[in-house]
Amino acid sequence: MQRGRTCSEPNPNSGIQSLSTLLNNSSSINKLSPSSTYLSQPSPSFVSSTSPSSSLNSDSIILQCEWLGCSKRIFGRQNFLGHIQIEHLMPSHLGNDNNGNNNTPICHWRDCPRGGRPFGALYMLQQHLRAHTGEKPYECVWQNCGKRYSRLENLKTHVRKHTGERPYRCTSCDSAFTNASDRSKHVERVHGGKKRYRCTDCQCAYTDPSSLRKHILSSHGQMEWIAYKNKRQNERQQQNNCF
Repeated sequence: MQRGRTCSEPNPNSGIQSLSTLLNNSSSINKLSPSSTYLSQPSPSFVSSTSPSSSLNSDSIILQCEWLGCSKRIFGRQNFLGHIQIEHLMPSHLGNDNNGNNNTPICHWRDCPRGGRPFGALYMLQQHLRAHTGEKPYECVWQNCGKRYSRLENLKTHVRKHTGERPYRCTSCDSAFTNASDRSKHVERVHGGKKRYRCTDCQCAYTDPSSLRKHILSSHGQMEWIAYKNKRQNERQQQNNCF
């Protein structure tokens, strides 16, 4: 890529693609070389689990910004991320919320499922945008792994799977977990006595998902279990898109 190019000077030999197109074209990802440490430093990246690495890692590709009212065409992934930071995430460029408050962190990405709901702080909006851009700046450099994450906390939890570290212990039994969320789920399911997992075909309810799975398979058949799994997967995907 030649230095000095601007957004208004597209290369006629480069294909212009919207970010949403790139993020839905492939499921391949290049594995990055591991180093002697387990947690890498964050570096600008466009790699995601559904990104074509040859496109998103290329500095010659042209990406079109999908922020409402923008649609600028940007050369290269790093320039694209810089454009978003400077043009859309600076406090002076933030819009107003429904109450007229200035400089409110709101995602204006096209088709964002949050529907204009504001964030409590700018860094939350910055993290949220990674779901749209596919940016995963935190890499696991454990040998033969190379998985990447949008949040450092998620990377730390992942690395514990390699090290075997389980710092979150249950106070009621000997179980231990890699993160606080899994411990909370364990306490509620095993020690709380609440039957949160209900069968959609009858009135049976269970404290853990494993018991519900066994019930559905034995009482209603494999097809009902597959339908239940697909429904739960769609619900989780919709919840993840809101954050």
